[in-house]
Amino acid sequence: MLRNFSECASDTDWTATALTRIEAVWLLEQLKSWVPAVCRVRSEFPCLFSSTEATDTYLAQLHEAAAAIAGIDGIPLAEVSGRVRPLGRLIPPQVTSGQASFVVGLASHSGLLNWLLKNRSTSDFNRLLKLVRPCTDDARLLAAIASIAELRASLASVLYDEHESSLHFVQALCDLDTDSLLPTLQAAQATFEAAMDLFERHTQSA
Repeated sequence: MLRNFSECASDTDWTATALTRIEAVWLLEQLKSWVPAVCRVRSEFPCLFSSTEATDTYLAQLHEAAAAIAGIDGIPLAEVSGRVRPLGRLIPPQVTSGQASFVVGLASHSGLLNWLLKNRSTSDFNRLLKLVRPCTDDARLLAAIASIAELRASLASVLYDEHESSLHFVQALCDLDTDSLLPTLQAAQATFEAAMDLFERHTQSA
């Protein structure tokens, strides 16, 4: 038997409502990662910025969003969309899911980011690689060194410059080909401690 128009319209409304709620939950999960990640980089690595935290308006918006997000947990699903959608603007519209994952991933490993920032000189970095590469034939360590070197070269234009605000920093990151860089970042983070042990042992004995 054919269904009447009102039944079909009802199904359409239900589907639209369900999709809206799913999108809102997905956006909320994105914000729960994005907001603390950007705040962490801003607070832990002031050398990346030409402004202070007090004058960074994007950072202030992120702090407000963090408080709003904390208040969303536990509210009825029907209310999530209305609370989350206004916060979605804090993830720049041009940022893809892959780019967001890269920004969050970079912020998640302070040790690697701090080490890259300290090794600003390309000539010194190349001398370090020249010193340690012949000291191991371990494929895992050689791959670790290669990942760190590739990551440093790819991020140099962003890491070794000052940015007006945390928003300008993430925009500069997302101008890079972060989709292809994400596996390199993950490999460098996974093998970072082993690579640092190699660097320290052979620079101390040099």
